Amino acid sequence: MKVNLPIASSWFLWGASYYLYYPYLSIYLENIIGSGFSLAFVVFTVSAIPFSLLGGQIYRRLGVNSSAFIGMAVSGTGLFLIQISSSTFTVILAGIMAYAFFISLPNFYSMMMALDSKCIARIWSLSIIPSLFMPFIGGLISTYYGINWVFILASVLALASSIPILGVHVKPKAKGGKSNVLIPFLSMIPIAIVFPFVYLYLKVHFGFSLEDIGIISTIVEMIGFVTSYLSTRMPNWLALSLYLFIFSLVGGETFFPYFSLSFGLWEAIIPVSLEGSQSYSPEEFGRVNAFQQIGWLVGFVISYLVGSTSLIVSSLFSVLVIFYVLLSHLRAIKRSIYPF
Repeated sequence: MKVNLPIASSWFLWGASYYLYYPYLSIYLENIIGSGFSLAFVVFTVSAIPFSLLGGQIYRRLGVNSSAFIGMAVSGTGLFLIQISSSTFTVILAGIMAYAFFISLPNFYSMMMALDSKCIARIWSLSIIPSLFMPFIGGLISTYYGINWVFILASVLALASSIPILGVHVKPKAKGGKSNVLIPFLSMIPIAIVFPFVYLYLKVHFGFSLEDIGIISTIVEMIGFVTSYLSTRMPNWLALSLYLFIFSLVGGETFFPYFSLSFGLWEAIIPVSLEGSQSYSPEEFGRVNAFQQIGWLVGFVISYLVGSTSLIVSSLFSVLVIFYVLLSHLRAIKRSIYPF
């Protein structure tokens, strides 16, 4: 099993940045934008679609290293600007910049797949390690120093993550020609539906403090770390179906707060769906990432429309995706037995 040290260290630093701020992003946006804050996630996701496609193209002129560096550097700058934004326009503009890491992702994924077919899940699980302590640290920082400092520290870590990638010496594979975007697209929708509300619901309906949310988020990510690594030991279709089922239990948070722990499966669903796309080149991963973001966009729009009932809607959609994954697997078996 190959793990490239510069790639792994870059993702570790980026993970430290991401897991420091993301449990508090909805809370921060609500403070500035108000009850329609989830619409900001729609805007961010729309911006991620061209970022993904751009990342799958500019490597031809700049190389995968420089392309990944640019995305991370712009993202870190955007995180810093978020905490000095005081209006809806400026915070959304800064958030769009923060989402520029999607320029980096197709290049990262193509380098990982050049190492071996399960590298994405292994490095993804490594990048989740900061989630075991960074959300809790974010809760302490928010409580004692203010939520702005969460984004300042996150920006420093994101900028630092752009440096190790310059030392990577991995050549991506050529196009495989069999890239599948549908399952990655569908798998993102139930995650996006619940994403803006899973922690906010704990605060508003159950009175959880920011420190409490930090602890819950840490446990959630621990579950994601374990299940992401375990996915490397299972067939792709089985892992995805099982993880979507466990994720669907998040709807139970409407009456019992600790069903929110099932949200941790989102960390495993993403790499499993990526590896199942059979993509190899930055161009292919650019398209897959773009369709993933379209899935996030659809989910965020649904979340915006249905509001706090997003928890239940996400669960129902997860079950529908499970049926589709199983049906696709049965069709693949049938084609292997009866190729004509």
